Amino acid sequence: MKKNGFDFAGERQFESDLEEFHASALTGTERPEAFWAEQRRLVMARVGQAQTAFPFKPALAWGMAAVIVLAAVGSWMEGPRALPAPDFAAGYDDDLLGDVKRLTDTQMPLALQPAMVLVDEIKAGLRAETGKPLR
Repeated sequence: MKKNGFDFAGERQFESDLEEFHASALTGTERPEAFWAEQRRLVMARVGQAQTAFPFKPALAWGMAAVIVLAAVGSWMEGPRALPAPDFAAGYDDDLLGDVKRLTDTQMPLALQPAMVLVDEIKAGLRAETGKPLR
């Protein structure tokens, strides 16, 4: 039966299927206590096997530590290392550092240098007019 485009028969079938599933799920869990006791015993036996599957052996741990120490000492005592090849581009680095030093040794920012030229001209003009040295 459909009403407003909705199939109520399909809804009833779904509810019926859902109730049937619920009932079968409940009956599936209804087992005797002996069944559940056996399940617990089997699970605990497996857990015990998992814990004893690889027992800790101190000899194995000491052996691994010795191998690691020997590898570290062997790589350290390999002998003298070769000196790195000289870097021929280092001369370019020195030139660059010299340029940077020249640019940073000024008393004023680079952008104000043209203004200082004007200030020097003004001072020279005043000196010529007054005849006194300016600071």
